[in-house]
Amino acid sequence: MRLGIITRRALAACTLIGTSLLGGPAAAQNTPALSLTDQPSAATTARPPNILVAIDDSGSMDLETLFNPAPGLSLTQDRLLIQDGRTYGYLFPNGFNNCNADGTACQARDRRIYEAFHAIPPLPSFAYARDPEFNRAYFDPATVYTPWIGYDNATPSAARYDPAQGSDTLDLRSRIARNEPGFEFFVPSGTRIPEDTVYHHTVASSTTYTNVCYSPLLNAVAPPSRLGGCGLLTLFGYEFRTTLTLATGTQTGFFPAAEPTTIRDGQELGIAYVPATFYLRQPGDGSSPLPPGFGWRAAAETLTGTGPNGETLLGYQIQPQNFVGGAEGAAYQNAIQNFANWFVYYRKRSLAIRGAATRAFEPVNDIRVHACTINDSATCLRDGQNMTTLTSGASTARADFYDSIYQMDFAVARGTPNRQALLNLGEIFENDTRVVQAACQRNYSLLFTDGFNSSRVSGIGNVDGGFGGPNSPIPDNYSNTIADVAMKYYAEFDPPPGIADQPVLPVPDGCPGDERQDCLARPHVSTYGVTLGIDGVIFASEAFADENRAPYFNPPPWYLRQASPAEREPAPSLSVGGASEIDDLWHATLNTRGRLVNADSPQALLSGFTALIGDILARSETSRNATGSGTDFRSDGALYQTRYDTRRWSGDVIKKRALNAGNANETVLWRASDMLPGYNASAASDTRQIITALRDQPNAQTGGSVTGRSFRADTALTGRFPTLGGPAVAYLRGDRSRERQNLAQNTIGGFRNRADTVLGDIINAVPVFVGPADPLRYAGAWLDRRFPTATAPENTAGARAYGGSNGFVATTAARAPLVYVGANDGMLHAFDAESGRERFAYVPNAVLGELAGPAGLTDPAYRHRAYVDGQVAVDPAFYDNAWHSVLVGGLRNGGRTIYALDVTDPPSNGRAEARAASLVRWEFRDPQLGRTFGTPSIVRLHTGRWAAIFGNGYNSNAFGASLFIVDVETGELIRRLDTGAVPVTGQPGNGLASPTPIDVDGDRIVDYVYAGDLYGNVWRFDLTARTAGAWTQSRLFQAGRDGQPQPITSAPAVAVHPLGPSYGVMVYVGTGQNITPVTAERQAPANSVYGLWDTQVFSYTGDGDVPPRPADTPIARSALLTQQLQYAGTAGAAALSFRSVSDRAINFVTRAATGVPQINDRGWVIDFDPATTEAVVRAPRVVDDTLEFESVVLNAESCQLTSSGFFTVVDRASGGVPAQNIFDLNADGLVDEADTIDGTRIVGIGYASRGSAGAGARFIDADNGTRVYKLPLTGGQTATLTLANGAYTGRRTWHEIRE
Repeated sequence: MRLGIITRRALAACTLIGTSLLGGPAAAQNTPALSLTDQPSAATTARPPNILVAIDDSGSMDLETLFNPAPGLSLTQDRLLIQDGRTYGYLFPNGFNNCNADGTACQARDRRIYEAFHAIPPLPSFAYARDPEFNRAYFDPATVYTPWIGYDNATPSAARYDPAQGSDTLDLRSRIARNEPGFEFFVPSGTRIPEDTVYHHTVASSTTYTNVCYSPLLNAVAPPSRLGGCGLLTLFGYEFRTTLTLATGTQTGFFPAAEPTTIRDGQELGIAYVPATFYLRQPGDGSSPLPPGFGWRAAAETLTGTGPNGETLLGYQIQPQNFVGGAEGAAYQNAIQNFANWFVYYRKRSLAIRGAATRAFEPVNDIRVHACTINDSATCLRDGQNMTTLTSGASTARADFYDSIYQMDFAVARGTPNRQALLNLGEIFENDTRVVQAACQRNYSLLFTDGFNSSRVSGIGNVDGGFGGPNSPIPDNYSNTIADVAMKYYAEFDPPPGIADQPVLPVPDGCPGDERQDCLARPHVSTYGVTLGIDGVIFASEAFADENRAPYFNPPPWYLRQASPAEREPAPSLSVGGASEIDDLWHATLNTRGRLVNADSPQALLSGFTALIGDILARSETSRNATGSGTDFRSDGALYQTRYDTRRWSGDVIKKRALNAGNANETVLWRASDMLPGYNASAASDTRQIITALRDQPNAQTGGSVTGRSFRADTALTGRFPTLGGPAVAYLRGDRSRERQNLAQNTIGGFRNRADTVLGDIINAVPVFVGPADPLRYAGAWLDRRFPTATAPENTAGARAYGGSNGFVATTAARAPLVYVGANDGMLHAFDAESGRERFAYVPNAVLGELAGPAGLTDPAYRHRAYVDGQVAVDPAFYDNAWHSVLVGGLRNGGRTIYALDVTDPPSNGRAEARAASLVRWEFRDPQLGRTFGTPSIVRLHTGRWAAIFGNGYNSNAFGASLFIVDVETGELIRRLDTGAVPVTGQPGNGLASPTPIDVDGDRIVDYVYAGDLYGNVWRFDLTARTAGAWTQSRLFQAGRDGQPQPITSAPAVAVHPLGPSYGVMVYVGTGQNITPVTAERQAPANSVYGLWDTQVFSYTGDGDVPPRPADTPIARSALLTQQLQYAGTAGAAALSFRSVSDRAINFVTRAATGVPQINDRGWVIDFDPATTEAVVRAPRVVDDTLEFESVVLNAESCQLTSSGFFTVVDRASGGVPAQNIFDLNADGLVDEADTIDGTRIVGIGYASRGSAGAGARFIDADNGTRVYKLPLTGGQTATLTLANGAYTGRRTWHEIRE
């Protein structure tokens, strides 16, 4: 799904939503979808990489053939056909451009360049030239050819020779017969022209007579006599003939061959042909070689041709009479359209590269790119031009970049100066300040060539000779090679003015030491290359299979002039124009840790080009700091921490002893990644238990009915999801045999490489530990205090009790504890908490169609995206007269569903697939359910039903904000409460974040739900009615600053008012968002933390000292007390920063002169510094009399960590200073009056360069009477915070931060 771009500034530019929207208008037409991020917000994200693309514009790019080397074919080094001493390069002769050498005075720009390269005749003996098996550039009916991006389908009756240059066309439907120079075919000597072939030649002319007198002697004719016969003419030898044909001379033109004819002397001939013709090898079993569904009539005539060794090839002319349905039928229309698209957009090398280059960049965002031709590389970035930044969504910049490639000139015969072109690109990187913008940017030269280098350079020297060890592919004995040029700008790169030459780039694992890795942390340029079907002497040669497969372990013998017998190029100068030039380009990519791809067809070209771009993007996303982000939580003194690695997007769950987690001697008990290495053998090695679900009604847009089943390839699964064939499903289950790294090097195809584990990255998903049921959670009988006479289903006769000897708690006491967490390998994983082994995994139905195929997990060009990246909730629920443990989860940006599993009795090892139908409960979807970013809750309703409640997330159909309430047993929609806060014209979409349910009167039944949206609204949903239709929603507040709304993306915290329950409740929210990509622009407006007094709950009394209940209108910001955070310096070896807060007194209630109490302050607000991007993206927590919240400072385009943050504790009543000191600042083990900075009480500690905190784990330390927080930081460290357990007294110590 393509999402329109929305920057942070654009998101902040929404106008305040007024009460007029509460009536629920339809969303504005043209609402741009939010550009939701799939990248970790706290990862090290360097500035967008720079890519300079140089495209070969040599004369050979004009050619229409690319032969696959095969026995019987006589080919040049660059795979052109040779016959009778002539070289062939064309199939559709259309005249000549006739340009001057400098490209001026051209008669045309879309015709042939070369007269010396001939057109291959459309004769049966050359059928292989029109068969894609032999001529890899030719039309393949099994491939669907799409137009260039931004272009329309080609017109078969007027197919352009070049869609961007010239205007000449060809009618592909008709028989073409032309014999002018440039439109003929060269027929070599000895070629046999079959009978009835229409070609241009001379034939005898004749006249036919009827009823005539003829003299054989005189060869003359005379009319017969009036009496009949020849009369007296018989005396002169005339004979009467009823018919007579006499030769009268010769005539020249297009005539059928009267009999088979052999051409004795090679010559140019005009031959009539149907352009839309192709051949395929006849299968040995006599079946049709056409793809299924092609629509060829069984009685239609086929042609017969031969391959280079006499193979039988069947020919097919795409003409109406040959297809089922004729001219108007879909079969003919599809076939001729597909051929026309190939002809116009892929027929020539120059066409295919332009299409492949633009399409490869189409899914790519956040890069800076510029393209030029190799012959124009010296002025690649001209005055007035700049690098193009590709961003998501439609943009004129992207279209202009594509057009710059489409408009490249291929009309003139030019050379192939690859060495000079790479040198020119390197000089641009070093000297042009418009390109490299920061030391932490990665830089790439991408060179496309279809031929051998034709130029030399000087003054470079043998640069790579000084690098690498004795068994390295890097050094050689040659100077001024393209490998030397590449190494110069890799190892000796001199950044442009103003760019520091500092080691700030992240490097992968294995550095230093692993020569295969790009371990250079300084700014540098890496070289990537694409060759079009051209092998080197060594590169792609079967004779050097070991060197191609593992060049760093089997260094290639640079350089060979020929392989057998081996003959080296004489050092120190490498010759030009030979196959060793391809080896040199391969050497250049090895030197710079780039990659060379050899593509021999339009399809392979696109695949290869896309793979290179994917490799570049993956390298740019590498981070050494991202592994610190994740979630830790408590269970019996164990810590379960998630991690992710952006190099190959792998993940891990690590179990540690809580006591020393984060210390230098921390105890790691297991790593889940160690137990999921995948398998590279037979299917019998696959022991994983993976389940999924198929929808009972696939076309239903609303509802959740599904049937659980195993995740294995069969007709039912593949029938609905065609990309999930056997190999793809095996790969997703862990089969590694088809990963590209396990195939022969440079093989086109194969699946994406994975790291040492097949466990995907875990970025935002929070793991949940599920062991025995909490005995106190729902103990005792049920009584609805709002409706005390209502019968509770939990109390009915025969119902399974929650407690008791046979109750739910007792039966789950021995339940094996599991850890549940989603990952971006498309699965929710259930890990055994004791061993770390995967018990089972669940693939939600919503992601099945996205797992494989283009841009999926199997794609070598995969760029990270979300799959099962959302949160799960696991809680008890009562239905079917029994208690159950229900897991309800979302996908974050991975999809638009909420799923539910029954995990009451987890399956034993090896049994999950057999129990899939009972494990999977439902998977809910709805048009107004967007990307499910929030955390669901499982609650009991006043209706007597148990429900899952969740916000609608982002990018729903109407782009609004609503709360879903779904039956937890069936997935049936109980009610959707629509806030009506939808966008008006020009606004980005809205969406509801995680909801917080509250039980006001302590009867364990939800009364109200609070949630925020992207427009800053804080909503109260009143669920106190007995019937769902009576539930309501109203707006409590709208967060805004400087006239702009502040988005809310985390759940509120709700607690009883500090003055008591009769005063209602306090709702605490923080603003900020990390759901759209971090940009270089400052987030506007700045964010805040709010404490809001809600008087509209039924516990509010409005009598005595409690003021009368005010009207239910949104709280005004002006009614809030303002507190201010203040910077208080840094200290300590860990480079912590500290801050304090103002301490203005809050007055909730004042008394009028009459003594009647009246409401004064409706809460408080703390505004973050407007000069920062500090945001609250995780729910705050109420702990006793304080409010704790974690904030993150998101810094885009930083060369170091992209996030930092603070842990802050304030008084929850006023937002000001808590009653006593909080942190042990002097490290004496006590929290007393000495723990200040210059007499100032500290309320916040910042992580500074250590990064920002992930969701933390909380533990009870019974020995010391404390609770302990373990907070993972994005810098890879773990922070340990010790706080007093119980009342807000005792010590709180910022314990340690360790690497």
